[in-house]
Amino acid sequence: MDNHKLLKYFLLFIVSFLLFSYFQHFPTFPDPDSFYHAKMAILIRDQGIVKDFPWLQFTVLKNYYIDHHFLYHILLVPFVTFSNPLVGVKLATAFFATILILAFYWFLEKTKIKGAFFYSLLLLVINPFIFRINLAKASALSIVILLFGLYFILNRKLRHLFVLSFIYVWLFDGWPLILVLTLFYIISVSIIKAIHFENRGFMNYELGIKKLFVNCKLKIGNFFRAIFARANFKLLLSCLGGLTAGIIINPYFPKNLYFYWYHIVKIAVINYKDVINVGAEWYSYKFFDLISNASFVFILFVIALSALFVFLIKKIIKETVQSSSQNLDKALTLFLIFCFFFILTLRSRRNVEYWVPFAILFSTFLMNDYFPYKFEKLLFKFKGILMKRGLAVRVASLCFVFSFPLIMVKDLSMVKDSYEKGYSVDKYKKVSEWLVQNTPANSVVFHNDWDDFPPLFYYNTHNRYIAGLDPTFMYDYDKELYKRWVDITVGKQDNISEIIKNNFRSEYVFVDKEHVALENNLKRDGHFKMVYKDEEGKIYKLTINN
Repeated sequence: MDNHKLLKYFLLFIVSFLLFSYFQHFPTFPDPDSFYHAKMAILIRDQGIVKDFPWLQFTVLKNYYIDHHFLYHILLVPFVTFSNPLVGVKLATAFFATILILAFYWFLEKTKIKGAFFYSLLLLVINPFIFRINLAKASALSIVILLFGLYFILNRKLRHLFVLSFIYVWLFDGWPLILVLTLFYIISVSIIKAIHFENRGFMNYELGIKKLFVNCKLKIGNFFRAIFARANFKLLLSCLGGLTAGIIINPYFPKNLYFYWYHIVKIAVINYKDVINVGAEWYSYKFFDLISNASFVFILFVIALSALFVFLIKKIIKETVQSSSQNLDKALTLFLIFCFFFILTLRSRRNVEYWVPFAILFSTFLMNDYFPYKFEKLLFKFKGILMKRGLAVRVASLCFVFSFPLIMVKDLSMVKDSYEKGYSVDKYKKVSEWLVQNTPANSVVFHNDWDDFPPLFYYNTHNRYIAGLDPTFMYDYDKELYKRWVDITVGKQDNISEIIKNNFRSEYVFVDKEHVALENNLKRDGHFKMVYKDEEGKIYKLTINN
């Protein structure tokens, strides 16, 4: 690698890490799961692999827990060891997000995309993407795996793909995504090979675009022969082999089989968001909200799509199909990936961090092959167009150009606001300390919401809790019990002392300041006494006779 490229990597690292560190310097976490990931890294450091999870007494995790972020938590161990654990998690998050930006640039460089440095910088100003990869989750590393995986798939590096697939299973339970990418490539290759031109004599522009599509047809037999070609079979076997090995050669096998079915199918695919109040990330991303929040992606996509329609047909007509077949394979693969993550994002907003980089990849690939001007000459061309147009066009064009910095400032400000208004790193610290000192070991704390669990768990493994990480874990464990818990926390259930004592085996109730209805119910019941109070909430003790 020459010094010029090394300098670009260095600059990209510095800019990315400084930006991500800025968002991480706030003494907050936008997502409460950050506390859970920090604590799991600490437990692995101090106790080894965590195979039992008794802290969530009324969920399926009590009996079927696996650490589906196992490798991610191992990677966090050095960061939580050499500094304050929560500060270490923040540093790790900024570092992993920076690695993602570098991996994106690496992929663009390896595929010879012009303007790769600019497109990598563009990722840094897209609001929903920056917000999501700055959460203390495995998302950034998951996308890094997919970028390397896609490169190995496109270049048929079988051994590399096998090893990477194995690692992906240990890192994160989003591992089916690399299989999806493999299948998309095999389908794309097979479609291109199955395209049959009955008469190559029409390959000139004078016969017209219509003639092209009339003479071009997809033969189903050819498609299936291409699907089951030896090279495609070996590629698929490499991916499946790595995934299977990762599942079986696993500290949680065979319990992980049930968990994958439950978490991947029931939570991610089926999802109970229409039945219970799941996390915000599982709800749909409204189309126009997505356009507004990821406007740069859509602008780039529109430009790339225009280039495709204007120049792709001419290129196919004027040149032989064989000369473009390899790029058509890649273009179709990226198109399928783009559509896949776009649909997933509209269904669940948590997928936006995958859609954004792959949408840019697809757009840049089209721009690279079919845009008529080299990247560095585009500004000069734009200047020439402006000089030939009227005043109104010039003003409109300049307004469009200068709106870009405003969009950047708006998007980054929105991310900043989200971090400033997040969960304090000290959330429930005082409450947890009181519980540790004043309640029996392993006693159940009745808390008022499932997202209370991560900060309580971080500061207090002395007690046990009702629900956490996702309400579906409790809902699937006992639907009737889940309904009773919700009814109690929102003030719909009367005579709650007997239920809390007998059904939830708890003598202590934690209620935060937002759950006024629950607190009023505790007072009205007459069998609860407030034993602790601070600015975040109160603890009531059950005084009913045994």
